[in-house]
Amino acid sequence: GESYQLGSQLLTAAGTYGEVLSSIAGCDSSVLLTLEVENITTAFDNKTICLGENYLLGTDTFNTEGSYLVTLQNVAGCDSLISLNLSVVEWNDGILLPDYVTVNLGDPISISPSYIAPDLIQIVWTDSTGTVISNEDILNIDKVINVQNITLTGLDQYGCRDMDEIEIRVNRNIGIYTPNIFSPNGDGNNDYFRPEVNQSLAALKEMMIYDRWGNLVYSVESIADLSIWQGWDGKINGLDAITGVYVYIATYVALDSEEETISGDVTIVR
Repeated sequence: GESYQLGSQLLTAAGTYGEVLSSIAGCDSSVLLTLEVENITTAFDNKTICLGENYLLGTDTFNTEGSYLVTLQNVAGCDSLISLNLSVVEWNDGILLPDYVTVNLGDPISISPSYIAPDLIQIVWTDSTGTVISNEDILNIDKVINVQNITLTGLDQYGCRDMDEIEIRVNRNIGIYTPNIFSPNGDGNNDYFRPEVNQSLAALKEMMIYDRWGNLVYSVESIADLSIWQGWDGKINGLDAITGVYVYIATYVALDSEEETISGDVTIVR
């Protein structure tokens, strides 16, 4: 479609051409030209994007479904025609989650989406920090420690994504049961004084027990594994404590790092 001017000749076809030209000094010059003609190249581009995305072709941006003819320059500087067929995928509620779920501190939980579109090829659960925590349809958390937002993202075959978020609300159901009497007589029944706690508590920071005169008769601290701690055996310096009332104060550390302090009295009987 372009032309080339050689002297008095306007050339548009490939071939070899000769021309006698005169210089400004009045001398003739013979020019032999070999002209090559590059054909306009045409290419086809079929592209699928997600609703809300843009597709860049050359300097043009497209985001509406349809057919387009785009002109670009190839490496030879000639025009190239690109026939673009653009499809736009509309996404309609590929994933639905409940707004929130409530669980007791330390309890396990399973979260199931209310709906997952059948054409999803990948799902990703991420926590509040953006860390991937699962790729399964159902999210299982062994032990809930704090309030957090969980995001579920689904991708289809075109890379289109949908996401929803659920808030995990935590009920600080701190459970501590403390007996008010025990009988440390070695019969294997109720021989130790130890508060019973539920799954919300992680460790015992410290416990102190005093007699009626305010003397410290038992203390312990930094019990990380509550399952192996027996408690007070009712002895003072290796000797049986006398029957009567004793006062205790204990501080536990919950899974969310908050401290819980209890106090009361317990009676030794034999």
